[in-house]
Amino acid sequence: SPNGNDTGADLLEDYRDWLKRHKDGKPIQFLESLAKQWGYKDIDAMDDDVRCEASIALAFADIKFRATCNQQARQLALEAIGRQRVHAQAAANWSHRDEKLRALDKIEAKL
Repeated sequence: SPNGNDTGADLLEDYRDWLKRHKDGKPIQFLESLAKQWGYKDIDAMDDDVRCEASIALAFADIKFRATCNQQARQLALEAIGRQRVHAQAAANWSHRDEKLRALDKIEAKL
């Protein structure tokens, strides 16, 4: 689940609180702020795994709290899914590879 891992769960809670203060704010502004809060210079400086998890979690948090997904957040999530898919496909000896690929397909279909 996009908001079920540690990164996603933390992001969901923080995004809810941020939206209370920034009703018309853009999700990417939140992600930039969160990256700094987590000790990164910006989104691009985040570890790739963390950035992917956060990008996907943000898109689903936006859907949960606003009943829609900001186009920029959606695009960021789709790019993250693509990176995760390439990583999983390259891991030929990984026992959870097929499960991960199916999960990515389901997540992508929801966006």
